Amino acid sequence: MAKKKTTTKKAPKINFHDWASSNASPKTIKIKGFVALTLNTYNIRGYTSMQNLVRISAADVFEEGKNDTGVQRPDTPSHAKKTIDYALGLSEIYDNASKFYWGDVLLCNRNTNATSFVINGKKHEELTQEQLSDYLGAEVEIIVNTAKLDLDAIKSEKLPDISRVDGNHRLKGYQYKYEERMQNKESTKDLDFLQTPFTMIPGLTVPEEDYIFEMVNGTPKKVDTSQVKYKRARRMGVSLLEGELDDLCLAIATDLKNEGNAFENLVFAGGRVDEQKKVLGRTPPLKLAPLANYVKQQLKEASLFVDANINEPMNIIKSVVAYWNSVKEVFPNLFEDQAGKKGEYILFQAVGMYGFGMLGGKFMNDMLDEKKLDKNYFKKRLQILQKNVDMSRGNPEFTDAAGFGGGKKIFMYFLSQVTDLEITKSQISEIF
Repeated sequence: MAKKKTTTKKAPKINFHDWASSNASPKTIKIKGFVALTLNTYNIRGYTSMQNLVRISAADVFEEGKNDTGVQRPDTPSHAKKTIDYALGLSEIYDNASKFYWGDVLLCNRNTNATSFVINGKKHEELTQEQLSDYLGAEVEIIVNTAKLDLDAIKSEKLPDISRVDGNHRLKGYQYKYEERMQNKESTKDLDFLQTPFTMIPGLTVPEEDYIFEMVNGTPKKVDTSQVKYKRARRMGVSLLEGELDDLCLAIATDLKNEGNAFENLVFAGGRVDEQKKVLGRTPPLKLAPLANYVKQQLKEASLFVDANINEPMNIIKSVVAYWNSVKEVFPNLFEDQAGKKGEYILFQAVGMYGFGMLGGKFMNDMLDEKKLDKNYFKKRLQILQKNVDMSRGNPEFTDAAGFGGGKKIFMYFLSQVTDLEITKSQISEIF
């Protein structure tokens, strides 16, 4: 008689807010700050535990037909978790970079009856911008009675009493980490003591809050930090190879731009663009960080080769550099394309770099089965590609190719043109 399968019931998932409403203390949260002025908006600035801010606030997430007044998008859990790993020192740390920092979590108090303010001994149930202007520089005690907060609004992220304008991923990351620790019955001591700066803005109208949200989240341009990555690669050198995959890719990308290698003078590593223009005669078509990412995709495709050489990282770095040097030798015109990303050929577009990179990864895997290797291994295969494929942007095979997906499409097209049969025919022609 067959035995019945026994199933272990999973413990119910813990929700931080449900747990906090019953177990966290104190029930009345008091946070100290001071009245500040940023541009023409009066606010309260200070610092407190992240747990306090998680308990009292939430994003106001837009959902058509259900919360049309919301402004936030739903958080991305993977990104949220990375932010809290950074704060706890659990993410990658370079050299002596053991200090961590981020800016203020930005909150808007929507004049809820759960919140009151004490300034100069006087208690205010609500604060307008005009009232705050009378207390510039004064110390404030923010008092939040958590029993009066709308817990359902916080959990559903719809119309919370205190909204998160900026810093939602940081606070959600804290929440996810806390829930995970409690679920696994692990210590939360480091989380309990984690502090963060905050700014709370009382007395805004809905349009004013919307506008500040848009300006804070919608207009900043991401700063290119390639020069920092380049400094780290120069400073740490080969020791980068002992770290994570991202470190290895950064080391390889840095080597590829060095003198004598495929991307010499073609990679912007930070600093003044005009200085690099003088050398090249135009703006460098590539940046260090994206180049490291193209290398990362190449190594992911070359997973068998990487696994086989995991304890010999120099084999990996030398193979990638040799591959790209062979690409330049076989396709010199692609590297001389004066218009870069908008040029005649596809190489300096993301799809071209991804396509060539993944093809290199496949060739690296194939090396493991090659019985007779020589220094022209990559060159011979690339010559077959050069014979069979038109690399100009007008090639119909490249139509509508964009981003990583387009790069993969081009990789598969390249692969179809460098078949085992074509390689064998090439080897036969060399022998006879």
